[in-house]
Amino acid sequence: MKNMVNFILKITLLAILFCTNTFSTIINLISKEFGTDEK
Repeated sequence: MKNMVNFILKITLLAILFCTNTFSTIINLISKEFGTDEK
């Protein structure tokens, strides 16, 4: 059971990291598109 929980936590963490990375990339693309340098 504990092994399953660890597995789910790792998957969730990877998913969050992936989503955050993708989100940052999209924000950067939108910023370039509109010519704004706001972070």
